[in-house]
Amino acid sequence: MTRRWLVTGACGFPGSHLVDHLVTRGEEVIAADLPGADTTYLDRSGVAFIPADITRPETLHPVFEVAGRVDGVFHFAELASYTAPEELLRRAQCDGTANLFDVMLEHGTERVVVMSSGGVYGRPDHIPSDETFPVKPLTAYDRSKAAQERLVAQYAEEKGVDARILRPAAIYGPRSRQRAAIPLFLMALGQMPAIPGRGDVHAATVHVKDVAGAARHLMTLPGAAGQAYNVADDTLMTLEDILFTLAPHVDAKIHNFHLPLWGLRLVSWWNARRAAKRGRPPKIEQDALMLLFHDTFMSNRKLKDTGYVLLYPDFIVGMVETIGWYKAQNWLWRDQSFLRNVDVPGGHP
Repeated sequence: MTRRWLVTGACGFPGSHLVDHLVTRGEEVIAADLPGADTTYLDRSGVAFIPADITRPETLHPVFEVAGRVDGVFHFAELASYTAPEELLRRAQCDGTANLFDVMLEHGTERVVVMSSGGVYGRPDHIPSDETFPVKPLTAYDRSKAAQERLVAQYAEEKGVDARILRPAAIYGPRSRQRAAIPLFLMALGQMPAIPGRGDVHAATVHVKDVAGAARHLMTLPGAAGQAYNVADDTLMTLEDILFTLAPHVDAKIHNFHLPLWGLRLVSWWNARRAAKRGRPPKIEQDALMLLFHDTFMSNRKLKDTGYVLLYPDFIVGMVETIGWYKAQNWLWRDQSFLRNVDVPGGHP
């Protein structure tokens, strides 16, 4: 019998890639996301889309009723923001997850893969951080993901939910316009002429296709219930080395000096102020700046020991391929509309 999966957050960056991955395997997919979400990539996959809001449980019942049998849920829906108020983050990450689990159990589905965040480790004492490290999140977003993990553990213990938790590093790849992609776009536009932060920190990265592949791998992995797994690539490079390596691929030049934290905060404040006037979220997020000042490199040994083989173990190889995709989509230089709220003092008009 063909397996049938429900994917929440299916229109998002990692969610849409997960849908593609499952469809390629010949499996049935029910895609759920907010009403009005951009279904461009889902339309290409030909999957059924059912609008739903995990913070409103009454919208979740129709998803399961239409789907009929659901063998498992990939819970990728989240409020992915470093600027949203903590109460809104908790509502989406925790209340939304509880709503989903309650409805899921009511309809006879117990297995779920939950996408958390590698940021739950906060500032580790040493690297690589593995799944035995204490959870000490620094930002409101990562605190909400840590709270989500505690909720998942509670449902597993009290209600028998078979949950597997995925902790991805900074996700990059085709379709991304956020987080790890922003420095690339700024370099291409000539708006990042120097190294942000210390430059000697070791970042944790992962290609979006490995997030999708690892999630599917864990869904049917024996003995994975109640476990958390990092998903990250093998690349141990400093931020400075990464920027100098990638700059030529976007026809940019990085000067060998460092932008201090106070300067970056000024840029972030300016961007947030301009974005607020335009009614848009900022692209340069204050909390995200913390990632430029401490190591985040993560161990992937636990996941690899289960038999998962990374599709993109080398970040540079994966990012150069991604840059090629951006160029093909005209996202780097000519089509700057989605960067119109990335403003810095003296930046482009």
